[in-house]
Amino acid sequence: MTKMIVRRVGIKAVAAWVTLAFFILGIFAGVLSTAWFLYSGQTSGTFFIWYLVITPVLYAGVGMITALIICVLYNYLNSAFGSIGLELVAPTSAELPPLPPSQWNSPASTKDAG
Repeated sequence: MTKMIVRRVGIKAVAAWVTLAFFILGIFAGVLSTAWFLYSGQTSGTFFIWYLVITPVLYAGVGMITALIICVLYNYLNSAFGSIGLELVAPTSAELPPLPPSQWNSPASTKDAG
């Protein structure tokens, strides 16, 4: 078992992934909200624009700002409170796929000559 410690996080990479995750979450929230308004009979075009376009953008913006704040705080405060520890385990041979055969037989060589 290999123990590793996360001393710093890449702010741009974490912010990009969290922003993408929040954007996808915003799409789901927008679709569910739009479906709810359609089900309740409110078929105004404003709801479609707001919930299908604006909601994912707002979710992504909030996710990006939150990720930036958390990354900066983590990089600044990890020396005072301690870093995140990870325990990594290398896969065993039972978890790996089998090795290819040492010699490949062509389909023509396996036919009977009879």
